[in-house]
This record gives sequence, structure tokens and C-alpha cells, in this order.
Amino acid sequence: MATLAERILGALRYAPLDDDVLAKRLGVGHRQAVNQAARRLEAQGRLRRFVAPNGKILNALTDGPVRQIPEPIPPQLVAVPATAESFSSFVQEQIGWYVYVLRDPRDGRVFYVGKGTGNRVFQHAQDAATLHDSAKPKLGRIRAIHAAGLQVVTELVRHHIPTEKTAYLVEASVIDAMRAAGLELANEVKGHHSAVYGWASTAVAASVYEAPPLPEVHEALVMFKIPKLWTPAITEAELYEATRGWWVLGPKARRAKYALAVNKGVTRGVWRIEYWRERVAGDRDYDPAEVPPRVGFSGAAAPEMNHLLNRSIKHLPQGAGAVAVYLNCADDIQPAELLTGAAAASVAGSERT
Repeated sequence: MATLAERILGALRYAPLDDDVLAKRLGVGHRQAVNQAARRLEAQGRLRRFVAPNGKILNALTDGPVRQIPEPIPPQLVAVPATAESFSSFVQEQIGWYVYVLRDPRDGRVFYVGKGTGNRVFQHAQDAATLHDSAKPKLGRIRAIHAAGLQVVTELVRHHIPTEKTAYLVEASVIDAMRAAGLELANEVKGHHSAVYGWASTAVAASVYEAPPLPEVHEALVMFKIPKLWTPAITEAELYEATRGWWVLGPKARRAKYALAVNKGVTRGVWRIEYWRERVAGDRDYDPAEVPPRVGFSGAAAPEMNHLLNRSIKHLPQGAGAVAVYLNCADDIQPAELLTGAAAASVAGSERT
């Protein structure tokens, strides 16, 4: 038969609960027995106990010692949920556009950022209670909060915003800032225009408007003008896939030691070329009727060449409509082997495992 401690841990699998609720769910007549067992589990690092905004102590599971869990925001700094679930008509008229956050009262952490007017900030809690078939992450978290006998904390980051366009800008900035600070948000999409104008290093941001020219380089380079729109938010994997293939190329490209991604005349990625191969079944946009097959490279990260990133190549000679720009790929350099047929299919299989 399971011990009281084991039963407590089992009951906390889905949501934090206070001692009173635990006692009722487990059928324990004396709340103090649950309290003592929970304190022992806390001392063992198997759960943590913290004060919720309503003043009750909640018990929550933890995978390690309590000291490894970030401390929740002190209760006195967490806004107590409003009893009203709507703004008055007068407030709605005066408040204008606003940007809001939803905070989890169980640990004090923000989990969603949004923008709206009227009673939009309260709509999510209503949706969680009525849209039973929705599996949206934010609604799942709200349901867990409700299951713990608590309400979502609603807060406004900025209100009386004059236009929806400005509200979009504030919302996107708050989302970027919170994610950069390490918060895991339930927002399913990034903020408005965040991919283009959002969080970026100063070097990347400056290069969007004015990129310095590519410095003098002695290594053999092939620079691909990628068709995919580059943004500061593009992942390394997405950029690599857009650059590595698939191209109609002669042997000159295979003289290069490094490959670079170029978008709108500015370098955005660099890789050390390991080998070249034909496009085969399973590759992006593969067409068995394509003769001869297009080619691509397999590459590895090249941090030693990062000084070539975010640089303009507009000053370099390049043919009209050319998909690649070559630098230092002299005729006396022996082109690397191009893997074809079964050899290409074999290495392609290893790339995908």
C-alpha cells in the first residue's frame, strides 16, 4: 500500500495543491498529517512549498533540491487577482489599447503576453472554462491554475496606448524582452514584425541598415545568394538548409574552402565545406526527372570565419543573375570530389540520422 508521502506526490502530478485540498483528495482526516508529510518531502527536496497570493501555502513537485529551483516572486510583489472579471463601461472607454500579461499565482511567473482593448485581458480565463476542446498551451496552464483553486493574475504593462499599431510594437518588445530574460511564454507566435525588427545583436541590427564591406580575405570562398528571406530571428538550421543547396554549379564552387549565405548583399552565415554531393531522394524539392541533379555541400560551423559575417559584398564583382559569388577560387586549385549516385545517397542517409 502506498505511503502518505507517495500519495501526496501522486496528487501533485498535475497541479500544486494546498494542505487542505490534499487532505480532502486523499481522504486524510487530519490536515496536520498532510502538513507534516509535506514538510518532510520539502526537506528531502522532493517538493517545494510557497505562499500563493491568497495567503495559502501550496505544495508543488520539483525534480531536484529546492535550492536549485528559482525562487518565486515574493507574495507581496504579486498582484492579487481582481474579483471582477471585466472592466466597467467607463474604464473600457478610457483605457484605450493596452498590453497585458497573465501571471501564474502558483509561482508568480508571467506565462503570456497579449494586447487588446475592452475586456480582452479577461477573455483567456473564460475561454479556458468554455473551450474544452482547445489544446492551446495558455489555456492548459489556466485550467491547472483553476484546478488549484486559484485565479490567473491579470496585469497591464502599458495602457492608454493611442493606436493598435503602437500596441503591437509594445507587445512585441515585451515578448522579446521576457524571452531574452529566460521566461518560457505560452505565446504561440512571436510579436508583430519581431522577426525583422525584434531582438538582435547590435552588429546584426546595424548591418540591416548599413553593413561594412567584407574585409580582405585569402581563403577560397563561395557565397550563395539565398532565396529565403533572412531575418535576425532565423535559426542556424534554417539558414544552413537554405544555403547548402540545391544549386546548378560548375566545378569552380568545389574549389572553395568555405561557403557563405548572402541575403540582400550582406553575409549572414558561414560554414566550412566538408564535401559536395548531388541532390537525392529525401532532399528538399527532389525531382527524379532532374538531369543532371542539382548539387549542394555538407558543412560544419566555422567560428574562425565569424569576422566575415554581417558584411556587405556589393563591392565585389558578380555576374547579373548569378546565384553565387566566388572569391579566391583560382583555377590552380583542384576541385573537391562530387559524390554522385549511390555514394551521394549513402552520405545523405547519414546526414539525416
